[in-house]
Amino acid sequence: MFDLDAKKVANLAAMHADLTQLLAWLDECGARYVIDYSTTTGGVHVYMPLPLGLAVTRNEIEPLLRVIGAHLPSLDLTPMLGHRAGAIAPPGSVTKEGGVRALVGSLGKAIEAYTVRSEPGVLGRLTALLGVSTTEPSPTTPRANATAGAAPSSLLFDRDGEAGRLRPAFRWHGEIPAPVLAFATTGALPSDRRFASRSEARASVLCHAIMRGMSLADVRAREPHWHGLFDSYRYDARGRHRPGYDVRITRDWESAKTFAAVATSEVQLSTHKISRHTGGGRPASTPSVYSRWLADAQVWASHHWSGSGHRWVVAAVLQGLAWAAAVSKERAKDIPVTEVGVRSLSVMCGLMPETTVAAVLREIRDMPGSPLLRVRRGAGTLADRYALVAATTPTGAPLTADEISLARVRVEPVSPAWREVGLRAKLVYELITHTGLTHAADVAAAAGISRSSCFDIVTQLRCAGLIAPCGPWTAGALSLDEFATRRGLPRIQAATIARHQRERAQWVLWLAIRFGQSPDDSIIALTFDSSPPAHPWDREDDWAWEQWIHTSSSPDPGDQTLTSSPDSPSTCEAFVHD
Repeated sequence: MFDLDAKKVANLAAMHADLTQLLAWLDECGARYVIDYSTTTGGVHVYMPLPLGLAVTRNEIEPLLRVIGAHLPSLDLTPMLGHRAGAIAPPGSVTKEGGVRALVGSLGKAIEAYTVRSEPGVLGRLTALLGVSTTEPSPTTPRANATAGAAPSSLLFDRDGEAGRLRPAFRWHGEIPAPVLAFATTGALPSDRRFASRSEARASVLCHAIMRGMSLADVRAREPHWHGLFDSYRYDARGRHRPGYDVRITRDWESAKTFAAVATSEVQLSTHKISRHTGGGRPASTPSVYSRWLADAQVWASHHWSGSGHRWVVAAVLQGLAWAAAVSKERAKDIPVTEVGVRSLSVMCGLMPETTVAAVLREIRDMPGSPLLRVRRGAGTLADRYALVAATTPTGAPLTADEISLARVRVEPVSPAWREVGLRAKLVYELITHTGLTHAADVAAAAGISRSSCFDIVTQLRCAGLIAPCGPWTAGALSLDEFATRRGLPRIQAATIARHQRERAQWVLWLAIRFGQSPDDSIIALTFDSSPPAHPWDREDDWAWEQWIHTSSSPDPGDQTLTSSPDSPSTCEAFVHD
């Protein structure tokens, strides 16, 4: 959202000039937008819906917004970058001056803009258009996160060195914008003020070149035609010769490659699946005993929490346990057994908070007829050990799933995408995409929810791009992995796993010191290893960890006992967007 404030400039004419310039840039980059204005002050809001499924953090968008703000004096950055201030009144609302915010254009056009949304890659194009630096982090952005989540160079480029080109699947189509090309050929800065200096102009040329499949060797070969670009490296603004221009263009090309890694993550997704567990591998075929147990356990969960949002949290934990048992393939008298810690299980449950996982385990293992039986309490470095037993009612009657429910169950880790969408939508999505149910009555009956809740969930899935936006209920343009990647969840998962490894190392080190043993050097190194900070969503887990340290004599008594109060169901319920 861009807030153009008439009070920041001399008059409305200056603000309207900024608005004209901003809209020209957005049009050039394939953005869609909605505009409203104040009937009293004349201030304008420009709302730009991001491409479907894309989300960016404040730190990621800040460098681009600050460059735009430097070009447009009337742009107020507080609504987008302010931590505590910057509320925005939407179209149709009453302003504090007594006027209203009037929509520019028809309501239908505004709805269309938010339905169709901006073209994929719009932020990357806007970044390249303005020559925003991709190497220097903003004042509030850690350097370690500058390219977090970007695909490796070997995946993006067909070879190393100056001859390496961006692979066709990641390239932009169309010609290089005329103002950018004009600088490359003449060295003259565009009149629209898009570049603050020649440095941004050079960055823009190289970014556009790399995104259209050129190599550094190709750029060098264009020197007779792009003499404006090369002269800007050879001479400063006063025409004085600058030695070492070849080193500078090579350095800037590496920066352009960094930009390509970030920009392609907005449009194209990694070709590999998201790794959803800390270790181990997927079994060649899922044994039926795990499917049967999971199907029966989900019937048990539905029996106990019918109509409650807690049902979806319990179902996710049960699915994670089934997957852990299927990976280990351990049996005791034909009964599946698994030894898995809360941290590992939280990753298998779709990055569910460890406190929630621990609370659910403690709750369900002590219930009459529970399908989960703890056969050994965790101690030292060993986690709790569970047997996956038959589920029954409190009176001892067996609870078994029918063949249809058994056929629908999937023994696999929970996708981290449900951390964003909400676990209550998981079953509806699976019924539509995996079983082919398309009618509301059928989906609602199979999921055990009301038709109104079913419609609400489908609307939510459509907004996320997981269900087709119109027509019959079918799979949408995005898969779960694609949605998760666009939301930055692989990066969050990697940071979570790294944190788990450090916490385990801290516990092993404490045990070694406690019992007079010499800790391994690799454990000491991992304990004090630095890694990118966790996403703000993980702060709840960090708080719980800090509270444990302050109230305990050791960092962590095993991987299984990082728990929250059983009397606080809000921890579990907070994970369900219900």
